[in-house]
Amino acid sequence: MKLLLIDNDSTHARVLQDVFALWGHDVELCLSSEDLSHKLQKGDWHGVLTELSIPGMEKYEVITRVKEELPWVPIFVLTDSGSVKSAVRAIQSGADEFFIKPADVNQLKMLLLQIHRNLDQWNQADYLRHRLQKTSIEMQLQIQQVLHFMRQTRNDFNRLRSIQHFSLENISEGILLLNGEGIVQLVNRKMLHYLGIKDSENIYEENLFAVKPELKKSDLAMVYESVLRQKKNVKFQNFRLKEQDKKTKPVELAAGYLRFPLMMNYFTGVLFILNEEGQA
Repeated sequence: MKLLLIDNDSTHARVLQDVFALWGHDVELCLSSEDLSHKLQKGDWHGVLTELSIPGMEKYEVITRVKEELPWVPIFVLTDSGSVKSAVRAIQSGADEFFIKPADVNQLKMLLLQIHRNLDQWNQADYLRHRLQKTSIEMQLQIQQVLHFMRQTRNDFNRLRSIQHFSLENISEGILLLNGEGIVQLVNRKMLHYLGIKDSENIYEENLFAVKPELKKSDLAMVYESVLRQKKNVKFQNFRLKEQDKKTKPVELAAGYLRFPLMMNYFTGVLFILNEEGQA
């Protein structure tokens, strides 16, 4: 896993870095507010371990900043300011767990277990775990990032398309993510072509079945409703949309039920992954 370690004590931070490295994790240090902005821009962290304050930032400000920039990443406080008041304030600011320095081995292992549990919320479908294997966590983080940026830039279509291009178009599968109301959250070019939607059409934040009424009676809509209702994952080897010509090449389609925490509530939806038959 990739961990960001934010501390105001370089000696303590490097000891922790060595411990996590021995356990096989990639850890980067951040020791000041100037370095924090650069580190957060990378956005590919699986977990953040932080002090309550660092040089250049007020107490608890670092937690708020990380949560605002990376709302999908779990934040763990490790501090020598171990009062009940500090713990409550840290949790209110966005921290997920609160530990007192010096943390022992069991506490650090519990911290890593919590991060794994957070990531596992994206790994509910056996098919997704099997299909994506080593790249599953990276793709999940990409999807979380795009959802975050999309909420910030829903009126900036060009910027959103740019984000989509860099984060989704390099995935070989067709990707479609609908929330519980059928609103398009993510889609890449391969899936657009399969659905018969032009690249120039902006369907983000639109109800897919309203934009494409013919899809209301398609097998895709049936699968979507079934997965939402039963909270199960399904996979089809020879899938065609009903309105497609029989000559259309069949595809492999997997649909996974998703539910994960956002800052204020939960996201519920269905993630479709499409492959041409025989390539999965």
